[in-house]
Amino acid sequence: MARLTGFCLLAALLGICLATEDAEHLKKIRHLCLKSLEKVKPGTDEEHLKHGTGIYTTMLAGHPDLRHYFIGHENYTEEQIEKSAFFKKQGQKILTSIHMLANSYDNPAAFKAYTRDVVDRHERINVELESKLWKEFWDIFLEFLAKHETVDDETKAAWHELGTKFSEEAVKHHHIDHEHLKHEREILMKSLHKVEPGLNAHGIQNGLDLYKVMLGGHPNLRKYFKGKEHFTPDDIQKSIFFKKQGQRLLVAVHVLAASYDCPDTFRAYIRDLLERHERIDVHLEADVWKMFFDEILLEFLAKKETVSDEEKKAWHELGHHFVDETLDYLVFKKNGSNITANYQNDKGDSSSKQRNHRKLES
Repeated sequence: MARLTGFCLLAALLGICLATEDAEHLKKIRHLCLKSLEKVKPGTDEEHLKHGTGIYTTMLAGHPDLRHYFIGHENYTEEQIEKSAFFKKQGQKILTSIHMLANSYDNPAAFKAYTRDVVDRHERINVELESKLWKEFWDIFLEFLAKHETVDDETKAAWHELGTKFSEEAVKHHHIDHEHLKHEREILMKSLHKVEPGLNAHGIQNGLDLYKVMLGGHPNLRKYFKGKEHFTPDDIQKSIFFKKQGQRLLVAVHVLAASYDCPDTFRAYIRDLLERHERIDVHLEADVWKMFFDEILLEFLAKKETVSDEEKKAWHELGHHFVDETLDYLVFKKNGSNITANYQNDKGDSSSKQRNHRKLES
């Protein structure tokens, strides 16, 4: 027993020593990284703005294979990058992120959380980076850093370690998100198995029933159906218009569910739906779309079979992303050719492709 107690004590002491050694190592890496950043801090004056744009001149000049990520800015010269409102803003964002990562390196939980936030920010604006780029960026950053001071081997090793930890967490987080989307897609598709569209009586009836739920339970939406505001359920049942529209609406719901694990396709289809509505002069606010997914569709599905909490949650999530894309689209339409005031002096920012596929933002 005494021997066992002694062994446990030794193991505990060894664990404490290893934990202390690891903590000291993280502090050392943090110190080395922060020390190397003293000459490249973010800020609002011209000198500090150049620190941020300098990262992008290094990136685009030395790595032309990355230029295609910057839609509308692919052919910018170093001078254009330095003067660009877009790159000044992005330069500060990326430089701030680098400082935050260095500062938090001795706090693994905070470091990983901030890494995941960086990935999420990219995904919220539809930026899909190859996994290898999360790691390769740090070599580019060291090239930039070397233009401002001598970077010794110890400092290079520190940044390589930080970059490796960052890329591991970024890739892991992105993978988890993708698996989550695949899982949610399966739930969504399962919930639709009894309400498929089709030219047979069953398929047509599914579409008609969806409109009966919509107009019967939500009379505030009747105003969107000019000439049919006072239709009864029997009128809807006999209407050629609602037979056609019912199929279109059901197909749209199925396509959204089927494409949910492919964000680019999912978002593109949403924009296509919004444009189709605008072409027939139907302008729906984001709140209407939210109501459709949070209430109307679930009420309709519940009339066909029991809707589980898991299925409700999945449809709420899809609806949330649908509304987010709708709001982005409405902002784009409102601003016209000027996507944001910050970018209005830069060429190329007026296209929807630029708005939805801007790359390498941090």
